[in-house]
Amino acid sequence: MSFLLPRVMYLGFLCFTAIQATAQTSIPSHQRQETGREATDFEDRAEHDDLQAAARYWYESRNPKQLPDMEEALAGVLPKALTQSPWVTSLPTWEEAHHHQAYHDAGAILLAKCYALLYYGRVQEARSALDLVDTKFPHSLMLYKDRTVIQVRKSLRYHEQACALYAGIVSKKMDVFVFPPERDEFDAHAQRKACEDMAMLRLKEGDYDSLEHYAMQARVRQLKTASGQWVSEMIYRGMHPLQDEQWSYTAWEEMGDRIKEWRKRKPSSIDARIGELVYEISRMIKFPSDSQSMSALLARLRASLDELGPMSPIIPELQMLISFSLNEDFSIAARHFHEGYEKFPDYPNNLVTMFLRLIRDPKGKVLGTDFLDNLATSDHPETMALVLGALPPELVILFSDGMDVPKLEAAIRRTLELYPHSFEVRNDLGRLAVLMKMPELAREVMRPVGQRWDRIKWKGLEEQAAGVTEDRSKQVRRART
Repeated sequence: MSFLLPRVMYLGFLCFTAIQATAQTSIPSHQRQETGREATDFEDRAEHDDLQAAARYWYESRNPKQLPDMEEALAGVLPKALTQSPWVTSLPTWEEAHHHQAYHDAGAILLAKCYALLYYGRVQEARSALDLVDTKFPHSLMLYKDRTVIQVRKSLRYHEQACALYAGIVSKKMDVFVFPPERDEFDAHAQRKACEDMAMLRLKEGDYDSLEHYAMQARVRQLKTASGQWVSEMIYRGMHPLQDEQWSYTAWEEMGDRIKEWRKRKPSSIDARIGELVYEISRMIKFPSDSQSMSALLARLRASLDELGPMSPIIPELQMLISFSLNEDFSIAARHFHEGYEKFPDYPNNLVTMFLRLIRDPKGKVLGTDFLDNLATSDHPETMALVLGALPPELVILFSDGMDVPKLEAAIRRTLELYPHSFEVRNDLGRLAVLMKMPELAREVMRPVGQRWDRIKWKGLEEQAAGVTEDRSKQVRRART
């Protein structure tokens, strides 16, 4: 029996190890990682946490008087952060960020510093810090105790765009305002959000003179962002409460009162009228009533839109959507579409709305293909590429069979001529070229984008995105080995 004892002990050890491993895997990974962090030296951990806490405080304060404190903190953490910079090559999780704490501490402090300077118009002073984030800390995070994060570079893009736009609005210089070229995958979204937020905030603050100047100039100039988005549309879509108040009926009522005051102060304002109509539609969607009341409201809104006519490209779009909602004869929506297209042929939203309606028809594929072919031979062939680029991959693949590839390539090249400095447009067109099995064109389109391709737009196609953005010399060397 004695010879069995070692075997029994060994089996017992294996069982104990298995039980221990099972117990560990039953603990959520973030708790295990947090426990590991807590096991580090207390003074080091406190220092790290304090720098993040200080950065959060400075960021929320946006007070230039605190800049010396930020500089002092940066001087202490920057040397170590720069040594960690080459090791952080992608956006980490909250847990992973603590492995390169100095890197993220520096990024968080730079975010606070830049925001304080940008908010007060000290753009040139912020430039070196902005460049430092771009070149050395592009994946840095501001870390919160509840395991949420703020992406430093993404937030800075928004603050840059919002502060520049704010200066143009309050100084009444929107007649000459031009959006800067996009520098990365966050700029296009930042420009759109800034356009919407600046309208919402001017309305909320009751600054009707600035709001009127902003809205009128955007509409009259047909002002567009660097990626071709119409600013007037985003202004009208800004007629809503703050993001964290949109659940509140009272908050919506307060914004409605602000719009009424805008109309009272500017009785001849076309933009106030359009803004009010968009507000009513948005509130109806947020707080739907019974079908009979909704039908009556839609009919009233449609009458007001008909009275205005196509003063803005958003009006035909809304007329089409209301007609679809009322299940009217298709000819009514088609009439609104042609009215809008005749006046605003390069407004893509109307085209996308009509295209999505056509493909719901039993003959949808044929109708959709004809629709795209007509766009390709129009005076604005770029609209074909813009419509396709806005569609989900499965719809692009649906229409790939039988599509005139030379026309598509011509449309893509024309779009790049119009928006050469837009990362968003290049991401859309690069993905479109990949889906249409045009890899060489995709590489040409994505070459200026490099590694800052949009992870959201390319979701599910990450391998293809990496393939068309990777340096060709690296691909050749890898193929040879």
